Amino acid sequence: MKIMPLLFFCALLSVSACQNSPSKNQTLSPTAPLSAQQFTDALTQHTWSYTPPNSSVPILVNISTQGTQIYSGCNQISKAHVLDGNHLQSKGTQIQTLMGCGTLESQENLATQIFTDVHLDIQTHAKDQKKLNVSLKNGAIYTFQALPYISDLSYYDAELLKKFTWQHQTDEQSLDQIQPLLINFTADRMLFYAGCNGQSQKYILENKTLIPKSDFRSQVKFCGNTQHEQHIAHIMSKPMNIRFNFSTALPTLILESKYQPNMIFQAIPRKQDLKST
Repeated sequence: MKIMPLLFFCALLSVSACQNSPSKNQTLSPTAPLSAQQFTDALTQHTWSYTPPNSSVPILVNISTQGTQIYSGCNQISKAHVLDGNHLQSKGTQIQTLMGCGTLESQENLATQIFTDVHLDIQTHAKDQKKLNVSLKNGAIYTFQALPYISDLSYYDAELLKKFTWQHQTDEQSLDQIQPLLINFTADRMLFYAGCNGQSQKYILENKTLIPKSDFRSQVKFCGNTQHEQHIAHIMSKPMNIRFNFSTALPTLILESKYQPNMIFQAIPRKQDLKST
């Protein structure tokens, strides 16, 4: 009679082990490889970014089934290719604008050399973040980060601003801060929210400089101490240089101003309503 409870207890242990093991394996095992169609979709529906060491300017690439568009801060380059599964082989003569690129010339040459005769591999990581490994015949491998598709690479900064919501990253918080500052950019306005009043400012983007214009708008709700909101409004009324860091899964935005320390913003999925949780 004592054998049955023992068998029942062992059965429970076995069921428990079977229930727990998949979640553990799911955490440790790599993402399943993409099918041929999934690979093509991922390859052609993203813009791919790689920033060489000792450079702040990214190499940006759009890849279709027939050609590659490349931009590295100077000339716009177009190359036809044959895409056979994971293998890309350029063909014909590349077409490009003919501007002198100064210090960017060597980086531009690298960009055109990378997409000549290569093997492509896409890996999917946490939160569906994708990376493109480009393997050359000489053994060199370049890893590109996936970005939302940018149709005009020469205006990538203006397009990228509008693709995400930008969340301020700082260890220094004011006493009346309710939440981190969030910013959305439209074609001509930046909208910012820090937990109380929604505010917006008209702007233009020229030569990677964010230039605020007139027409500041704000809600008028009482939120206690308003010094933090007033400080934000003051900051956003000054011209700021912009640059991006592509070393993380989602880019970071750095706002540089002679009036204050640099501000760093992390890209998060775009919120249509900054007040939504």
